[in-house]
Amino acid sequence: MKLDQFISLKELFVWVRSRQDRSLEYSVYWKDGADNPGLDEKVLIADPVSVQDDRDLFPQIVTDNDYWILCSDQTLQDVVEVAL
Repeated sequence: MKLDQFISLKELFVWVRSRQDRSLEYSVYWKDGADNPGLDEKVLIADPVSVQDDRDLFPQIVTDNDYWILCSDQTLQDVVEVAL
């Protein structure tokens, strides 16, 4: 898996469950203002949001696609761990 990639939630859960994501710092992004994604819908995996001068700075690919943060890698990992 790599950054700046669109993958289904189902694929993302398999990747997280395998623990292969631990070497990568990322956030999961979804369409701004849309209902939560279904398992087969594509989310965006990209760099985490950075903060500069008290402002959130989103990766360019996120703003170009009008996406918003869905969750961080740590949050997703915690949820998947509990679900197992």
